[in-house]
Amino acid sequence: MAANSTSDWSNWREQEFPWDTLYANLSKEQTEEFRRFVKQNRLELELEKRKDDFHGRMRLQIEAFEEAERHQWLDTVYSFGYALWSKGIDEIRRTTVPAYTFLKFRKLPVEIQLRIWSLAASVHEPQFHTIGSISNDETQGFLPDSYPYCIKSSSGIDCREITWPVQRPPVPSILHVCQQSRGEGLKTYTRLAVKYHSCSQPGCELYFNVLYDIFYIGNEPWEGFKILVDILIKFNTTRPLQTKLRTGMDQLRNLRNILVDLNIFGAVPVATWSKFPKLETLSIVFYPHKEIQDAEPNGYFNRRLAFTRPQNGRHEKRASWVVRMAKSALEAVKKNTTPDWKLPTIEAVLRSDVIRYGDHYGSDSEEDDELSEDGSTGDDDEIVEVDDSTWYQQAAARMTHEVPKEELST
Repeated sequence: MAANSTSDWSNWREQEFPWDTLYANLSKEQTEEFRRFVKQNRLELELEKRKDDFHGRMRLQIEAFEEAERHQWLDTVYSFGYALWSKGIDEIRRTTVPAYTFLKFRKLPVEIQLRIWSLAASVHEPQFHTIGSISNDETQGFLPDSYPYCIKSSSGIDCREITWPVQRPPVPSILHVCQQSRGEGLKTYTRLAVKYHSCSQPGCELYFNVLYDIFYIGNEPWEGFKILVDILIKFNTTRPLQTKLRTGMDQLRNLRNILVDLNIFGAVPVATWSKFPKLETLSIVFYPHKEIQDAEPNGYFNRRLAFTRPQNGRHEKRASWVVRMAKSALEAVKKNTTPDWKLPTIEAVLRSDVIRYGDHYGSDSEEDDELSEDGSTGDDDEIVEVDDSTWYQQAAARMTHEVPKEELST
């Protein structure tokens, strides 16, 4: 059989070898010869040469593009500079299109000016922050086992993973422009204490976007978070708080978006969340484990926190149950004690951390290896009903929302 010419194989993806179409297999010697030809280094070397030639042509095109852009930039800037020199500032501002500056801002209605400043204060993407616990607060010094709540400051923002430089990060620029901009900026930014950073000496505070940023209270029992303790003391006892404690607590009460572990939400009185008057979203965090633990594993430095909204399977059922229970409890508080309080949006999210193993990351899901999210064993067409009754029993048992009075008087 005559060998096909190269042109016959131009559309090789749609071609078949002749021994496939004619059912005439190659002999053993022919098969070895074919393999020997395919494995030869020449084919690989030719492929690498074509790749190098292609990359070389691309580099030349990129360099030509960058050079043309540089000339375009120089022409534009030179033309502007020459016009500025020859016509003066007023004329160049009047004639340059599109305008590069706006001089009539103060002539706008005050409402529009304030709206512009408000938008300027919210140009950054929302950030995630963790509220530090008492047990990890190095600035508090030694704490006895009972650690009475006489610590000098309220909770602070845990900054161990924030990649700021050694010096303190700058104050948001909108707070420096004018009185109007500062007023609008302070509706977005609030000074909060920080912990675990080179600049976080006792009393160190930084500005945080409390309007859009998300703040997480978790990993430990509720009594480990000074903000919760301070709120319970202030609103449930006659015990006075120190001025600095009260100031720090009031700053944190401006938070609008809070993530809180299910254990903590279930332990503290539901009315605690009504003491955050600006709270817009309360997200309750549960874990992908078969059973609920008293304190979830911390291991801060070897994990990357991650939260997801379950869409199906048993986690979606858990989320629906948590939302239903939380809404019922919060609505009762609003009806019975704080009718003027605006209920926040209630969500339930699954914590699905990513664990660092050396230079690599892996899932922190303690899911049953034998069962997937929807109850499947992984085998085709085999679905197993997951018994999640233990989790629901434990979750219901934790929804006491009660703190013993002796703990508040400690």
